[in-house]
Amino acid sequence: MQRSLLFKCLLLAGLGLLLLVPLGMIEHTIRERTAFRDEAVRSIAASTAGVQRLVGPVLAIPVVEEYDEELASNQEHTAVRTVRKRRNHVVTLLPKRVRIDGGLTVDQRAYGIHHATVFNLHGVIAGSFDPPAEADLPIPGRNAVLHWGSPRLVLGIDDVRGLI
Repeated sequence: MQRSLLFKCLLLAGLGLLLLVPLGMIEHTIRERTAFRDEAVRSIAASTAGVQRLVGPVLAIPVVEEYDEELASNQEHTAVRTVRKRRNHVVTLLPKRVRIDGGLTVDQRAYGIHHATVFNLHGVIAGSFDPPAEADLPIPGRNAVLHWGSPRLVLGIDDVRGLI
């Protein structure tokens, strides 16, 4: 009786170990197909602009500041001379309002038996800016004069291939 029970337990353990072989083969096939799917999605993403992140718009205004600075002309600091200096700043302004008008289209791209969804946004970005507040301006030096340059509209984008 004891031998019969031991034999049955060993037989069940052997069958369990034997079933691990096809289970491992199935798991290997699943990993292989998942890798093929990931490769297909990467290939489709490489043929498009990929994931995009849009930052902005930001208005960047270059400012040149001319100011007076007093320098000691000897070791005792008794003689002081005034020197005119320049330094460059960039005033950045965020928009008060941003509006994106456009349409989003969804495409299905295929690579072999695998499919991936590609989103396309065809739109226009509009924004309005307030004049710079005093806190946005550089702290001026003595007798400072600010020379404002031409403003630039800065837009950060991950992949410029996505711009048309």
